[in-house]
Amino acid sequence: LLLASTACHARDAVTPGRPLAANQMLLSGPNGKFVLVFFTPPGANNTYVGVWYGKVSVRMVVWVTNREHPIPSGDADNHAATLSMSATGTLTIAKGNSAFVWSVKPATALASPTAWKLDNGNLVLADVGGGMAWEGFDYPTDTLLPDMKLGINFVKGRNRTLTAWKS
Repeated sequence: LLLASTACHARDAVTPGRPLAANQMLLSGPNGKFVLVFFTPPGANNTYVGVWYGKVSVRMVVWVTNREHPIPSGDADNHAATLSMSATGTLTIAKGNSAFVWSVKPATALASPTAWKLDNGNLVLADVGGGMAWEGFDYPTDTLLPDMKLGINFVKGRNRTLTAWKS
């Protein structure tokens, strides 16, 4: 069982000026098969932003954004953490005191950036009128999901392998 805020409000996207707060979640489309939330594993001292199955009673994490840069749970401002996006598409996780713990910047600035969950569980950063600039499936953790690919992507220069998100 994983701990998340007990009073979560569902959202469908993160856009500039509309961050995701620690007590909110992103749903993957209308069916909510996957959700992206801030969570603290039982007995852990850190908070993560991750994806889990949305329609099961026992929460199973399938992907973690900030696995190498967690938010220390001992921070008094931890409950005020956010996942936000700049006007050019940089996606960041910040503690309540605004200190960044994780970020991803697209190779080129996006005119109308947005981040959302796809129905397959993938967190994507894209330009509303264009293509995908970044996707979580390029950084898999320890769960292989449908449409997730492993191996070398020569175009992106990424070697995608399953990796445990916690030790």
